[in-house]
Amino acid sequence: MTPSENGPDMDLDERHDRAAAGGEAVRTRPLSPGQHGIALQQRAAPGSPAFNVPAALRLTGPLDQEALRRSLTDVVARHDVLRTTFPVHDGESRTQAVHPARPVDLPVHDLRHLPAAERDRAASAILNAAAAVPFDLRAEPGLRCLLLTVADQEQIFFWMMHHIICDGWSKSLFAAELSQSYAAHRSGRPSPPAPLPATYGDFVTWQQDRDPAVLNAHLAYWQTQLHGVGDLPELPLTPHVRRPAATGGLGAGLELAVDAGTSRALGTLARHERATVFMVLHAALAAVIRHAGGQSDVIVNTPYGERPPDFESLIGFFVNVLPLRFRFTDAMTFRDLLRQTRATALDAYDHSQAPYHEVVRRLAQLHAGRIGPLPQLSLAFANLPYQDVELDGLRIERFPIDRVDIRYPLELHLWSDDEGVLAGRLLHRTDTIDARTAHDLARAYQDALRIVAAEPDLPIRDWDLPVPDLRPAPAPPTSVDAGQGAGPPALSATEETLYGIWADLLHTDDIEPDASFLHLGGHSLLVALMVAQVRETFAIELPVSVVYEDPTLKGVAAAIDTRT
Repeated sequence: MTPSENGPDMDLDERHDRAAAGGEAVRTRPLSPGQHGIALQQRAAPGSPAFNVPAALRLTGPLDQEALRRSLTDVVARHDVLRTTFPVHDGESRTQAVHPARPVDLPVHDLRHLPAAERDRAASAILNAAAAVPFDLRAEPGLRCLLLTVADQEQIFFWMMHHIICDGWSKSLFAAELSQSYAAHRSGRPSPPAPLPATYGDFVTWQQDRDPAVLNAHLAYWQTQLHGVGDLPELPLTPHVRRPAATGGLGAGLELAVDAGTSRALGTLARHERATVFMVLHAALAAVIRHAGGQSDVIVNTPYGERPPDFESLIGFFVNVLPLRFRFTDAMTFRDLLRQTRATALDAYDHSQAPYHEVVRRLAQLHAGRIGPLPQLSLAFANLPYQDVELDGLRIERFPIDRVDIRYPLELHLWSDDEGVLAGRLLHRTDTIDARTAHDLARAYQDALRIVAAEPDLPIRDWDLPVPDLRPAPAPPTSVDAGQGAGPPALSATEETLYGIWADLLHTDDIEPDASFLHLGGHSLLVALMVAQVRETFAIELPVSVVYEDPTLKGVAAAIDTRT
């Protein structure tokens, strides 16, 4: 029997080349709400790699490079989000463009000319540099791959996705499909998997077709739940360092370990209270922050994956962020806090369809641009099975990437193994939290979990928990007579125009020339809006990095003047 012209026996590269030669059209679709939030933050800091998601593996054995490249081509052809770009119109990404499938490029760097003792160091330098290069999503899809040859039968495979096209579940899907395709190519019998039941575009359409009244009801819930948060004091995580850019920065990490006995006891406590280990871990972090900062009102963000069954097999971004609020009373025990956390989390899940960036925008509007401690803390718990890459005939080990780019000043990442034993990593912004503070927080959290496991009915105030001092500094005294009799400072024409933009965004006219946009309540979303309005008003491109260099009214106006 003769195979059909476009059947499975046709060379995959030939199929992709034919499609390209045939002028297959680029398809355009809107962004999902979650993608829109990421695009808005990335646009606010276009040079930031904070949304890069890198990974690297050491491959020992006879690697078939051509089979690996063809396997990558298979996965990218199967998932259109991996060949999608995000054009910018009028300073904003509103659509995504899906490009025809084509062979994937797999650059190979040969390091065998170096002395053997220097090759791993050189590989680390190359991969750390690669992890720091931001994607230009306007022109390139959000997937990059690289192969380093360090010995005759030893390679390091690096791949990196942009968060706008992937989440944790997607990384497992990518690894599983790459492994399956590589095994098929190695056997000489490549066979396409069953067709996907949907595309990411179908997910976008599904979200757009939801009843707007339902979305408004979800936003109304968060408006009530976060009422007053904009007036809460921020945690002075490291008071002597400058306030960070709100879109992410260079971080560092500390490993955490929880012994098996404590892990089991935490699981038992969760089951007894009809809660989850996730809820226990969240409540424990809030209790540590309550001890360190003295606040009775704590916010901890958490990523929440929402994948309807039709979309479970898709690579893409399906995650929202839920800000969980913890309110403490003086005599509260951990068991009391856990019961509150359970109720709060379940309500948050019920209202998870409200996009985080819309929740933040509404909060800012209601609090004169202030969002308080909302963007400071995050906890992510991976309790789902994670599939790593498995390549036929190769021994695979993870190769460390030292560079860490994170979006929150403090991020706690936790996971459990197949036996339920907990481990994790505390990540911190190096321009926001010093190493000593991070170390003390990590130790305090591990101590807190041991206390919770042993004495869940002990009042939280009585915990013997050495913590760093994160209490907000008292406001400096002000003189009642200060400034009396002085008229408003004279503003230049640029400052006057910029003043109007700030007043609209921050919902306040109490703006001094030396006032910082960030200290007045500006955050990454508002910075993005400010830059867009500056572009429209002054017909210039103002880099966001310049805003953060001197975020005062005078400073931003001076930057505008130098570009007009």
